[in-house]
Amino acid sequence: RYTLSHFGYMPEKEVWVTEYNMSAGSTALANTWTQTLFLFSMMDTLLQQKQISMLLPWAYSGQPVYLQALNYADFTMKATGVAVKLINDISRGKDSCSKLVIDAPYQSYNSIQYPSVFGYRFYDNASSSANIIVVNISSIQYSLDLSKITGNRQVSYTIYTADTAQMINDGFKDLTISSGSISG
Repeated sequence: RYTLSHFGYMPEKEVWVTEYNMSAGSTALANTWTQTLFLFSMMDTLLQQKQISMLLPWAYSGQPVYLQALNYADFTMKATGVAVKLINDISRGKDSCSKLVIDAPYQSYNSIQYPSVFGYRFYDNASSSANIIVVNISSIQYSLDLSKITGNRQVSYTIYTADTAQMINDGFKDLTISSGSISG
């Protein structure tokens, strides 16, 4: 309903984004890993708008046409649900976030430039507690130097992957998940 150009008309106004998702309707991308990555990319775009103080993806539950987070019949998690759960888990209890500087190329689609890899650090100003999320929406694997972010501390990580056409019908069971720990 609105585009990023609308933010220029109200530079001092606080904005709450109460619904964002792919367009409702029949699409080949619905409830696939691509939709999950698309939602992360939308989050990246919206978080860069200084006026936005709240983001709520749409829709939590409903008919399949709404690309809902949960299956209306049995409440299994769909692509929207996976994106929302990961974003909520990373940001829970944190009061601030900052975009990570990641040296990765931009991609182009229909004259729109977007980063192939982006990330955020969610933190609590009152403590040293922080979580990061890095999203790679390309097919290229990247190595990241986390020492500037972690200060060479031991950190735990979880990686979620899937084929871009993978249907997300049962939440995290439809993904390949690996985890471990590293030093910076």
